[in-house]
Amino acid sequence: MLYRAVRPVLKTAYFSLVRTTNKDLAQLGHLSLPLALSADQVEEVRGTITADFAVHLERLHELVEGMGARLVLVTQNYSLWRRNGSGFNDQPRAYDEEVRLVEEMLARDGSVSAMQSSIVIHRDVMDRMRRFAEENGNPLVEGIAALARDPSQMMSGVHLSPLGNQWIAEALHDELLPLMEDDGRPLAPHDPGPSGPGILAQPIRARGPARETSASS
Repeated sequence: MLYRAVRPVLKTAYFSLVRTTNKDLAQLGHLSLPLALSADQVEEVRGTITADFAVHLERLHELVEGMGARLVLVTQNYSLWRRNGSGFNDQPRAYDEEVRLVEEMLARDGSVSAMQSSIVIHRDVMDRMRRFAEENGNPLVEGIAALARDPSQMMSGVHLSPLGNQWIAEALHDELLPLMEDDGRPLAPHDPGPSGPGILAQPIRARGPARETSASS
C-alpha cells in the first residue's frame, strides 16, 4: 500500500529530473521517459530491439514447430495518439502517417523524443515479423491494415475499441478459416503457451499432418 501511494510522487519527480537534465540517471531505459534522442541514438535502439525481437521470434517458431504445429503471426497496431507527451495528441492518425511524420522530424531536426521514437522502432519490429513470415512460410494476418480505415478506434497506444477488435477478428477469420479442417470438428482447447508482441496463441486444427497454431498477446 505504501508503494502504491508513493510511486506516483516518485515517478513525477523523476520525470521532472529527466526533463531538466535530458539524462536517464537511474538507467531505466524506458521509452516513455521525457528524453530527446539523437538520430544516432534512435538508430542504435532500433537495431538492438529489432535484433532482440528476431531472436525471440525464432525461438518461438522453433518451439511451435517442435509441437508439430505452425505459427500464425499478426501485426499489432500501435499509435502515439493518446500517449502523454508524444506530441501527437491533437488527432488520430493512420499508423503509416505517424511513422512518416516521426521520420521527417528525425531527418529535419536530428532528434525526436524517446516516446516518438517508439513508433519507428515498432515499425521495424513489424517489418521484421513480415520478413520472417515470408522466409519461413508462416501465415500472416495484417492487424495494422485492418485498423487503417479508422485510426480513432485506438483507445490507447495498443488497445482497441470494440469495433476495432471486431475488425481484427474479421481479419483473423479470413486468414485462418481456409487453414482449418472443414469436417465440422471444433477448435482445440485454448492453450496460451508462449506469447509475445503481435503473436496469436490459439491452437486450431488444420488440413494436413501438422496442426495450425496461432498465438496472441
